[in-house]
Amino acid sequence: MQFELETSAVFSPNPAWVFQQTGKDHKTTMAAPAKCFLVTGSPGVGKTTLIAKIVETLKSSNPNLKIQGFFTREMRQEGERVGFEVVTLDGRTAPLASINTSSAESNRWPMVGKYKVDVASFESLALPELQVKEDTDLFVIDEVGKMELFSSLFFPAVLRVLESNKPFLATIPVPKAGRNIPAVARLKNHPGATVFSLTKSNRDAMKDQICSQLAGQLIRGVVLPYRNITQSGVHHLKTGHLRSALL
Repeated sequence: MQFELETSAVFSPNPAWVFQQTGKDHKTTMAAPAKCFLVTGSPGVGKTTLIAKIVETLKSSNPNLKIQGFFTREMRQEGERVGFEVVTLDGRTAPLASINTSSAESNRWPMVGKYKVDVASFESLALPELQVKEDTDLFVIDEVGKMELFSSLFFPAVLRVLESNKPFLATIPVPKAGRNIPAVARLKNHPGATVFSLTKSNRDAMKDQICSQLAGQLIRGVVLPYRNITQSGVHHLKTGHLRSALL
């Protein structure tokens, strides 16, 4: 089974730096950029389902894995889609957008098609999930799209996740008329980004591929919070924790 992927090699500002010091010699090196896994595809192809299956597979391999983030899920009434809601990985929900909201306040909300976007509701649930914590192993964001980006606080939070150098798995929309949303283009141009194009025919193969790559990142991902230099100049490497191996 074949699948399409694109690896970005465009330099992005604000790289993570690791400083090393030994005696009188000083050396500065740049840490490898965070691995950024981006899944794109046409609406309805199964991006959210794929991400959910990847999370389930990783958690079943290692129940202690600390994953933060959210999914975006359709809301339906009598078989008709009436909106979207945000769902955290522990099951909490908040409205994102709806066609049934008619309050005076909602008349001022931004719209995508026929859907009114409740930015405040989205921010109340999604932004805390993007707070970088030392023990977080993986961030999941479904999705970085037009509705979510109406929040002026959302993309800066996404960038802070990238700058934390922790593995990052997200869905992004396909370009319209050949043009990406600027924030999405910035993610695709991240030096650690790999873009996976999902189709109905490659879904199973893509799940296995992304799980394999993420497992490798989580196994190798050693946190290096600081280096302590003793008076004798001996280097003692102190690590916050080692990512749990997914075996």
